[in-house]
Amino acid sequence: EQVAVDGCKCKKSKCLKMYCQCFAAQKMCSCFCSCRGCHNTAAFAEERAQVMESLLMRKPHAFDAK
Repeated sequence: EQVAVDGCKCKKSKCLKMYCQCFAAQKMCSCFCSCRGCHNTAAFAEERAQVMESLLMRKPHAFDAK
């Protein structure tokens, strides 16, 4: 499963919400993204993991294919 070639365009969510197409696909943002203030990267891996874990505790099937 691949993220769209043009990447995400998040501005205020730090790319840690389900409406970020990269985060929702369990992928980290890349050079193809034009997001701002991104925390969906290896540099923020611990924060990213905490957000994912918290989300999965509330919605166990959050990342399942639709």
